[in-house]
Amino acid sequence: MADIQKPRFSVSITPAVELEKEDNNHGPMTVLHEQIRKSVGGGGTCVCPDDDLVVNGTFADGVSTPVTSNSGTLKTLNGDEELVYIKHTGLNQAGSSSGADKVKVETADGTSIMELQSGEFAFFPHYAGGAGLIQLETSANTCQVEYAYFTRG
Repeated sequence: MADIQKPRFSVSITPAVELEKEDNNHGPMTVLHEQIRKSVGGGGTCVCPDDDLVVNGTFADGVSTPVTSNSGTLKTLNGDEELVYIKHTGLNQAGSSSGADKVKVETADGTSIMELQSGEFAFFPHYAGGAGLIQLETSANTCQVEYAYFTRG
C-alpha cells in the first residue's frame, strides 16, 4: 500500500471587542463582535500520493532559516495549484527588531497581493496558470521572512 501525504491546514479569526470597565456594572472584558458573533475561518486537506507532494522553502529538518525580503523572487510557480505560506519574522537582516517595516508580497509585474506586518503570516492557494512569480519587497529596510510552498502533483 502506498503512503499518502495529507498536509492539513486551517485558519480562524475571532472578531473580539475589548470593553472598558464600567463602574457599578462590570469590569473590563472581551466579547465577540456584535454583528458577527462567532469565529470565522476554514481549512482543508491536500491529499497526494507519496511521490506527488513537493514541499520546499526555508525549512529543513524542522528548522527554518529565513531569507531576506529583498532577495528577489520567492519562487517560480510552475502553473500547478500551490499552497503558499509566508511569515514576516519581525526581524531585520541583522536579527534585530524590524520595527514598522512591512513585507510586500507581489506578483512578478509588481502587482501587490498583500503586505505583512511584523509577526503576521499568510497561507493561501495560488494558481498562476504557468507564469506565476511571487516576489517579496519591504517598505523600508530588509526583513527576514520564512516561507514554504506545497505543490499538488
